[in-house]
Amino acid sequence: MWARLHDIERITNGLVNAADLQRRPFGRSSRISVICPTTEERVLYHPQLYNCFAAQSWQDKELVVVDTGCRASPFLRNKMLEDQRLVYVHFKVAATEWPVGLKRNIAIILATGAFIAHFDDDDLYSPQYLDVMLQGLQDAQGITLASWFVWDACCGKVAKVAPKADGSQDSWLLGYGFSYVYRRCVALAQPFPHCHFGEDFHFLSGLRDRGRIRTLHDKNGHVLHVQQGMNLSNSHGQEIPINEVAKMPVAEVPGFPPLLRLELESSYISVGLVGWRPPPLLHLSSMRQSLQKMGVQLKSEGSSELEEGSVLVSYCVRRGPQVFVEPGRLYAAEERFTTGTPDGAWQRSRLPADVAKRCCAEVVALRRVACQWLSRCPPQSWALEEFEGFLLLQSRYASHMALLAAVWRMSSLFPRVRIEFDIEREDPEYAVATQAFEQQRRALQHFLAGQRFRDV
Repeated sequence: MWARLHDIERITNGLVNAADLQRRPFGRSSRISVICPTTEERVLYHPQLYNCFAAQSWQDKELVVVDTGCRASPFLRNKMLEDQRLVYVHFKVAATEWPVGLKRNIAIILATGAFIAHFDDDDLYSPQYLDVMLQGLQDAQGITLASWFVWDACCGKVAKVAPKADGSQDSWLLGYGFSYVYRRCVALAQPFPHCHFGEDFHFLSGLRDRGRIRTLHDKNGHVLHVQQGMNLSNSHGQEIPINEVAKMPVAEVPGFPPLLRLELESSYISVGLVGWRPPPLLHLSSMRQSLQKMGVQLKSEGSSELEEGSVLVSYCVRRGPQVFVEPGRLYAAEERFTTGTPDGAWQRSRLPADVAKRCCAEVVALRRVACQWLSRCPPQSWALEEFEGFLLLQSRYASHMALLAAVWRMSSLFPRVRIEFDIEREDPEYAVATQAFEQQRRALQHFLAGQRFRDV
């Protein structure tokens, strides 16, 4: 293991110190270390991540979070000061410069438990989740879910995902790392590959090839995998009514957010045999109607002076005697993956084509504002609920569905803040993307019709 520590120190240009990691103590055999690689773009989900961890009925546990980006998470940084079970480390490098696999390996080395459990920062886990997974692990080296529930936070669709167990869908069965639980000694001997996509499948399939893993069907709903528009993979399943979620154990998580079903097609959960997924862009009228259904107030103050792809943010909120005012600040869309180095460009090229490579300006603005407010209060739910006032976003156009998930999360964190939007016109990219999608759908329908004719 010590040779691997020095290898990580070299890869990270000394930001990860091998000598410091060697001094980490090993914990009791009953401890579960929940690990989570994250970035600054997930700041809206950090309170939810901690709540899911803290609610776990398994007593001997810790949460290890490895964060990258220009700004540390204000919630996790402050929460670490009051909860010794939280190990939070932040490295000031570009958010996606370090691959997910590298960050997982760092977290595993920092961990002190005999068992490792993966939590994705945007997913929801029932209080009994760790108990259920450890019971299912038995004498195996690792375990993952063979079926699970997924929720599209952009439109509200809920589905049950059940990959085939005949080997034809192993990339689905073994490739969703949000539900991995395994023995730490195994990961130290067989670390994750240092890549952004597919590192979890490579790891678990390696264990499977040696006959050392188990799978478990989540029949009751101990996990709700969340598609929020910025995931690295999408889902395919069978839709179920959204009101079924309230009956699941996962709904027992403190602060479980309200789920809303919008009258939109999902761009992230496909259903049926063909599995259509429309582009993640909405017509202006659909975006406005969806925002209104979520409780957002629409304004018409004129935003023609704004540059394309930018958003103007202003707010006035108070928390007790404190008042925070932003008269106006511009935010722009951001690239999500590092391309400034040959390795960064190579990693980006290996991502699936439908992964969002840019984050729209509206989502960037919401997370930056959340970061500002989270840094101005204690890391407690009641403190976030004390914020009241208004937040106004003005843009020439806003069409990406990830905006709806970000608004939902912002409203859940700060329920007494009124969110207002001023969207001036239709996004020209919407027509282009829709036309291309329709052409592809007609071509595939024609191909399938020909196949059926030949079969007859």
